[in-house]
Amino acid sequence: MKPFFFLVLVALAGAVLAALVWIVRLRKALRQKQEENQRLKRVLLLGSHSAQEDLSALRKLRHESAPLSAYDGYRHAARRSG
Repeated sequence: MKPFFFLVLVALAGAVLAALVWIVRLRKALRQKQEENQRLKRVLLLGSHSAQEDLSALRKLRHESAPLSAYDGYRHAARRSG
């Protein structure tokens, strides 16, 4: 009876050890995914900020190159329409 109890105890200890190893690996993978998500969020925010700056510069450039008179605006609109 004692050898059987010993084998069950060893098997149980092995299962617990395997579960702990699995949990540690899972936590490590989760931590890596979280770090990757944080990096991607930073990239997206920087890209969004950069895109907003580019749009602002383009808007400013467009307004600076606006027609000087109503006649120039009419001529510009007529050229666009065909």
